[in-house]
Amino acid sequence: MVFYTELLNKPVIDTEGRTAGHLTDFVFKDGVESAPIIHIVYSGKDKYKRRLSWNYVEGIKQSASEKNTPVSFSIMLNVSLKELEPSFIHENDLLASELLDKQIIDVGGVKVVRVNDILLHKIEDTFCITGVCVGTTSFFRRLGVKQHGVGKFFYRFTSEKIIPWKSVEPREPR
Repeated sequence: MVFYTELLNKPVIDTEGRTAGHLTDFVFKDGVESAPIIHIVYSGKDKYKRRLSWNYVEGIKQSASEKNTPVSFSIMLNVSLKELEPSFIHENDLLASELLDKQIIDVGGVKVVRVNDILLHKIEDTFCITGVCVGTTSFFRRLGVKQHGVGKFFYRFTSEKIIPWKSVEPREPR
């Protein structure tokens, strides 16, 4: 389990340890139980956003954190930079970033004021959106308030509120 905001701006690294760019978004396919990630979107040194098939992604590497330091992530590719075949974002792509700050309606008809973050899980061999986060905890996380140091004070009085993907109205007919 990882949150979308924890992965934003993290390095995208090839098999030779070179940085292709930094993650800016995910392209997903809407689904009933979850929404599979089908592309990553990253920005290179030239600042152009490129779309890269999830097939090029080996996985998400999480570095071990030391006491009072945040966990760090990187997106690891299974090919070298020379072998990459990125494309540009298409206008009909469903971008994870477009879910943020939106009012959503769950299946029960309860309006949610704002989506603050997105919950991601690995399901079998696929990385998927499994829920949206709407509580105060996700709001603090999105602002960059860490759960250590002074941030512990804020997190002590908040709880995570997650709406499962299956309870969120689809963006397109399923």
